[in-house]
Amino acid sequence: MLRHRSFRPTLMPDQSRLPTRLSVAVLLGLAALAAVKILIAARLPLLGDEAFYWLESRHPAAGYSDLPLMTGALVRLGTGVAGQGYLGVRLAFLALGAMLPWLVYRLAREMAGPRQALLAAGASALLPLAGTLGVLAVPDVPLVIFGLAGLICMIRAVEKAELRWWAAAGLFASLGFCTHYRFVALLAGPGLYLLLTRRGRAQWRGAGPWLALALALTGLAPILWFNVRHGFAGLEYQFVERHPWSWNWNGARYLLVQAVVVTPLMFAVSLKSLGDAIGDARGGSVAAGIGAWFSGTMLAGFGAAAFIADTDHMSAHWPLAGWVVMLPWLAGVLPRLSPRFMRWLVPASGLAGTLLLLAYLAVAIWPSRLWSLTNGKVFPDDFTGWREAAAEVRGLRAGANGGPELLVAGNFMLAAELAFETGGRQPVYSLDHPLNRAHGRGLQMRLWELGERSLMVRHAGERAMVVIEDSRLGIGDRPGWARRLCTLFDGLDLIAETSLFAGRRQFLAFTGRVRPEHRPLPPGPLASGDCDLPPYAYLVTPAPGSVIGGDGVDVYGWAVEDNQGVAGVSLLLDGKPVYTPHYGGIWPDVGRFLGDSRDPSHPRVAFFGHWSPDAVPAGRHELAVKVRTEDGNVRILEDRPVTIQATPSE
Repeated sequence: MLRHRSFRPTLMPDQSRLPTRLSVAVLLGLAALAAVKILIAARLPLLGDEAFYWLESRHPAAGYSDLPLMTGALVRLGTGVAGQGYLGVRLAFLALGAMLPWLVYRLAREMAGPRQALLAAGASALLPLAGTLGVLAVPDVPLVIFGLAGLICMIRAVEKAELRWWAAAGLFASLGFCTHYRFVALLAGPGLYLLLTRRGRAQWRGAGPWLALALALTGLAPILWFNVRHGFAGLEYQFVERHPWSWNWNGARYLLVQAVVVTPLMFAVSLKSLGDAIGDARGGSVAAGIGAWFSGTMLAGFGAAAFIADTDHMSAHWPLAGWVVMLPWLAGVLPRLSPRFMRWLVPASGLAGTLLLLAYLAVAIWPSRLWSLTNGKVFPDDFTGWREAAAEVRGLRAGANGGPELLVAGNFMLAAELAFETGGRQPVYSLDHPLNRAHGRGLQMRLWELGERSLMVRHAGERAMVVIEDSRLGIGDRPGWARRLCTLFDGLDLIAETSLFAGRRQFLAFTGRVRPEHRPLPPGPLASGDCDLPPYAYLVTPAPGSVIGGDGVDVYGWAVEDNQGVAGVSLLLDGKPVYTPHYGGIWPDVGRFLGDSRDPSHPRVAFFGHWSPDAVPAGRHELAVKVRTEDGNVRILEDRPVTIQATPSE
């Protein structure tokens, strides 16, 4: 329960001076948080998106197919100062993220005394996504900072009626438009305030709002420049292709995700803070009015959009600025919580969420530890595997036969990561993967002449190393995507496989000669020597995490190979063969499921049997499928943990 006491925009007598011990504690805490963020940012491998922004920074332009210019420009600034490393890519974002507590303090000072403002600044560490802001080089960092700075300027402009503050608000809005199309969501609330409230409408009688609007619209120039030149591809991706715009109940899940990422208690208290802000706005507070419109519109807007948009493309961090703007009121709500222990429990839960997120990012630097701790249930897939794939490429090139210099990646993300991890000394081409279109990056790779068509035009007949991220696609799509390589390269030969964390991250390396154009594949099995592809398998039972008792377990699955077919299948336990199921059972739907598989044994591609783990020690073990092909190749697939149950005699 809360003991109601309205938030007062004027200074309280006991707030006229800033307590020294409180200020020291808050500043030391924020400094420690900043230091931890720097340490993590300097060691954590890049996300695929971050690697692509690094690629954008090496191709300066007014805009790109996914974003305007700001993110790439900030990466370029950071790498110019700190070099082409993880810290260099993230340096400018860390600097902007460090400004967040100060901006929250300035926002709170528009309506309260220094003590409450300092508490609000410290509370920025209690929102996990705000406390970790800047660790990753993503556009939401400048988006939040420019939005918050512009909000402060607008509040001062309305209160002081000074043209300079309107100009500053317009400039920050312009910078926001240069950052992301989504900045329009941050302007919706202030815009509605100026249109729907009496005091807001009165501002239009002066020159200030018109000046701010004119300056803000200059930020649309890069967006319009790119879209006019490229058939409005950026706008189409952001507002048409990404979302179905049809009703779905997954929006409820998105609201639940918000409660989790804000942390449940902070979520509830933040909503209460929004209610207090609305109450203060009715009492005449300009800051409360603009702040409430900003947060309320943003939170309600994204919450409503979740029911008509694709929640897989709606990220949990999108409404972050709306939660941050409520921190000045939250600092007023916390001391009034009842019972008294809630005054410590709520901020403690928020801080725990921030520390947990920092710990997750820190452990992602050493993913093997997180894998062993959580048995793969919590795993940073998007941070892992890139360094190992790049190391494999360097190793193949340094080998006795030497790998080809021409490097081709299966998708834009892998292309960007390989380019970064290999020092950016040569271009890395990307094939036309479904992921490119899903992320709006296919057009950009073509514009940089790093796409599939440019590869075929520029390098026809040249030998290339082709690296694909096999684990990026579902099991049903992997063989078909591998077969597609045979339409692009002659003499395709699998030369290496990197499989990490029980197959969670898999990369395949091939060599082949670039064809000048696509070729259709002949019907039937593919010819060995011209298109050597790996076998694929799927183990239905035992499922991952199965508990296997003394009576054993049924073994059931399928295995295919598009050249000469599969010779046999065996089960491995902790790397050692323990059982050979029968191969050749009928599974009529596998060929269709795999997209016209060319295995000569279809539909007899199933394996089955019953395995009893006699003489196997009880406890956790790693089970896998070993596939042997007719031409003698071997591949280990479908790694999974299983638990062998102790028999009564044990």
